Amino acid sequence: MSVEKLINEELICKITDLQDLKVESQEYRVGVDSVTKLAKALVEMKEAEAEISAKEEETRLHEKEQKADLFDKIARNAIQFVAVGGGIVVTVWGTIKSLKFEETGVCTSTASKKFFGTALNFFKK
Repeated sequence: MSVEKLINEELICKITDLQDLKVESQEYRVGVDSVTKLAKALVEMKEAEAEISAKEEETRLHEKEQKADLFDKIARNAIQFVAVGGGIVVTVWGTIKSLKFEETGVCTSTASKKFFGTALNFFKK
C-alpha cells in the first residue's frame, strides 16, 4: 500500500473515532490535533507530488525544444548546402557547355558568351 492510502485510512479512522467522543473532552482535542496533523501531511505530500510532476513536465518541454532546435539547425544547414552546391553545379555545367568554344572556335550560345565575359572579368580583378 502507498503511504497516501495509509494516511487516508488512518484519517478516516481518527474521524470516526472522534464522533464517539465528547467535544469538551481532552481526548477529543488530542484527536482533532492528530487529524489536523494527518491532513496537513497529506496536503504536503500532494503538493510535493505536484511539484515533482511540474518539474518533469518542464524537463520534457525543454528536451522537446532542444530537438526542435536541432532539427531547425540541420534544416538550415541542408538548405545552405543545397544553395552553395547548386551554384557550384551550375558553374561547372556552364563551364563544360562553354568548352564547346574550343571545339568550334566561337561561343555557341548567348549564355556561354555571358559566362565567359563574367569569368574573364572575374579573373581580371
